[in-house]
Amino acid sequence: MKSDGPHSGILRKCPSNREKGGMLSVEDWLKAKEADDGAEGLWRVHDGIYDFTSFVKTHPGGKYWLEVTKGTDITEAFESHHISEKAENMLKKFWVKKATTPRMSTLTFHEDGFYKTLKRKVRKAKPVPFTGSTWESRMLIDGLLVCFLLTNYLGIYNYWWSILSGVFLYMVAVAAHNFFHMKDNLRMYYFNLSLLSFREWRISHSLSHHQYVNTLLDLEISLLEPIFDYLPKKDKNLLVRFLSWAYSPIVFCGVFHYEFFIKKILKLVFRQKTHFHWEEFLAFTVPLLTWLVSNEDPLKVFAAWNVTIVSGSFFFFLIGLTAAHHHPEIYHEGDYIGDDKDFGLFQLAAVRDREEVNGNYFLTMISFGEHALHHMFPTLDHRKLPALNPYLEETCKEFNVDYKLKTYANLVSGMYRQLARNYVNGRVYSKKLKH
Repeated sequence: MKSDGPHSGILRKCPSNREKGGMLSVEDWLKAKEADDGAEGLWRVHDGIYDFTSFVKTHPGGKYWLEVTKGTDITEAFESHHISEKAENMLKKFWVKKATTPRMSTLTFHEDGFYKTLKRKVRKAKPVPFTGSTWESRMLIDGLLVCFLLTNYLGIYNYWWSILSGVFLYMVAVAAHNFFHMKDNLRMYYFNLSLLSFREWRISHSLSHHQYVNTLLDLEISLLEPIFDYLPKKDKNLLVRFLSWAYSPIVFCGVFHYEFFIKKILKLVFRQKTHFHWEEFLAFTVPLLTWLVSNEDPLKVFAAWNVTIVSGSFFFFLIGLTAAHHHPEIYHEGDYIGDDKDFGLFQLAAVRDREEVNGNYFLTMISFGEHALHHMFPTLDHRKLPALNPYLEETCKEFNVDYKLKTYANLVSGMYRQLARNYVNGRVYSKKLKH
């Protein structure tokens, strides 16, 4: 299958925010969803329009998720965030009318399809897996936080400690990602110690990337452009294709600083942001606390903390961008997805897990492990995901899907090969995924 550029395998048209160009942001993405989704100012689930206004404050998953998605189609998030049938059975109470336009996304959730079949199996798992965070995950991230703070303190005397502190910071941020997928909780705030924002990542990662991975609706594709262009375009920049391996480490080192000191300023200038939330300044409590405890020169403390931020940024994005999604054999916008656009099959087409990570709880928590299952059931604590592998394997067997893991080295090299790829793949990804 040939193409002059990216075209959608699951979307009916190019999203409005991509058509207009300019600075892409979570705010742009939400506005585009409102314009494209046919939700008529309310909430759309499949082909129905629902009014959850009276339910927002009592939503068991927290009011944030409903407040931020008002005016959009939440079908994919609704299905993947609710494993039990309780939410589905409640929908009729909030029914308003039938939608007048087709869904922007063509992903399906047929009862006899892959995803719904897997979901039914997961519901029968014992013990019931969907009951919030686990004590193991809470203890792990708290331990990582202590290690981060201690090494950050030692960093004012030796920058090697600051670099190690950055390693712990990246681990804290990745582990906190486990928690910001859930209802509001204390440990989701740990994510902001990195200068990133869990509020923005709940949109760019949870609502965008998780549901529409590697498509034009995936902000983790569009926000990286043009520095990293993962889509298979014939006119892809030669610098991106063949020199990204050289400049990527430099970019990785600077993203944490960029997200706060540059991106937020640009948003203020372009009036996409009118105020700050208190937790956006949470990261600065670390050098402040270190200074108060050590009584050292504040410039020395601030310099050591910046080394920590640079180190943490490097490891966070090195791991994050090579963990699961970018490889020439993985689906990207423009590739042929096949006729069966089941949500679960689509996720498997756009994800590969790592042999070295799956089955290891610690590595799973600090490096986005068990990624296929995490994409399909994002609100589940990572501690609970390994127990679901037998159900995934059983469902793959039923649907003739050969989902094989890759080595981490293969995925790292594959990310750069994907950046170099300027041709589309014509095979059907939904069936017999190859190693």
